[in-house]
Amino acid sequence: MGEADKPVIVLTGASGYLGSHLMRKAYEREYKVVAIIRDKSSLEKINKEIKGSLERKRDSICIIEQDLMRIKDFEDLAKRSYECFRRIDILINSAAIWDDTDPLKLDLDKWLSILKINLVVPYMLSISISKYMRNEGKIVNISCLSSTRGHKIYRVLKPSPPYVISKIGLNYVTKILAEILADKRIIVIGIAPSWVEKPELKRYEDYIKRETPLREAADPDVLSDLIYDLVEKSNIYMSGSIIEIPEAISG
Repeated sequence: MGEADKPVIVLTGASGYLGSHLMRKAYEREYKVVAIIRDKSSLEKINKEIKGSLERKRDSICIIEQDLMRIKDFEDLAKRSYECFRRIDILINSAAIWDDTDPLKLDLDKWLSILKINLVVPYMLSISISKYMRNEGKIVNISCLSSTRGHKIYRVLKPSPPYVISKIGLNYVTKILAEILADKRIIVIGIAPSWVEKPELKRYEDYIKRETPLREAADPDVLSDLIYDLVEKSNIYMSGSIIEIPEAISG
């Protein structure tokens, strides 16, 4: 793949759990990545994921430090993202907040923070980034299977009303963005995975083995590869679709 042919991906939540795997897989696939991170403390984690120093990879990785909780100017963030490589092909909205506060103790600030990161930011950033995309650019919203099947698939966890509601809203955002960006031939899809393997899930291992026919949570590397396969193969006829990745979960 020639340097000029490498797709440019803007990735939010690049230092998060799934986001860091998406970051590494993008690098392995020789994409150019604009990684949006909250602060510089995330750089060490990214260095570990890509097995090397970012200083030596400036030709393919551009880091933008931006706390999305505090953002007010999405147009400026989109402009800075574009200026990294003078091109944007794909936006992956991966940044998200999960919260397990007792539903009876949720306060307004908690509700608003989750809705902002999980719902408002993907919409606003997608609109701003789309202005820099060429025809058939792609926007991917990372949703959650609970948005289509309900919280029951995570019944061993405390219910998180703002999280599930934000992901249901994100699915609608995916559909409305597909409609309003159709004239530019921009493809917008949502991807809704279920359990993703991580150390914190060790305590739920018996439940996952019992409730999922595959007897395991999704490997984040395999899931990241699958997400990129879906992105690469998606076309305009898929725009507005919410693609479930249930890991063959029962129920």
